[in-house]
Amino acid sequence: MPKVPTVDETPSLRQEHRSATHTRVLNACVYLALRHNGFDNPDVFTFARIAEIAGVSESTVYRMFPSKKDIAEVFARDKVLTGGRDLPSDPHELGIFFREVAHMLDSELPDSSEFAFEPPADIDNSDGRRARVRERNQRDDSVAGAIASVMPADLDDQQQRAITAVIRQLCSVRVAAQSAARWDISLTAAADAQAWAIETLIGALEGKESHAWHNEQISK
Repeated sequence: MPKVPTVDETPSLRQEHRSATHTRVLNACVYLALRHNGFDNPDVFTFARIAEIAGVSESTVYRMFPSKKDIAEVFARDKVLTGGRDLPSDPHELGIFFREVAHMLDSELPDSSEFAFEPPADIDNSDGRRARVRERNQRDDSVAGAIASVMPADLDDQQQRAITAVIRQLCSVRVAAQSAARWDISLTAAADAQAWAIETLIGALEGKESHAWHNEQISK
């Protein structure tokens, strides 16, 4: 006769427990990444430290994320660190948007691991990696679309794409977190500087006086 599952063994409760554990692990990852330069410091961003903060065993972390590359792929999704918000279509709102996101994270990530982080819905989906690539490409396209209206017409396609890439890089919480850790400043201060750079570049693109584009290589 097959065993009848007890209440604690029902699939829905098991799934709920697994989801809660997954959230705690991701919370620990976000905390280490944004507060302790976990993106770049392998001595800090360890499976043992993640497990300690999450309150789970190290083997549990390995089951969810077999390698650090798997963790990194989660953070490659911008919406993980922007509260699910989309980039604005108005180029003049990019700096404001970035400031708001960073200030929100700074206030919600005190120097403890007690904060709420909602994992991506498709985190366990076998097609999750493709979804993350699509989302990244959509965000790239969003930045390109936002600044297209202020891009000077005398720049060729290569130059326009290069400028777009720089602004896209500046619209990154991850970059702000790296700057904050390396230069011993707050995440908010780092984000304010990046937002200022974004706004300065947008202003230059709109026809305010700017330097000519130089293609010649630096002499050795």
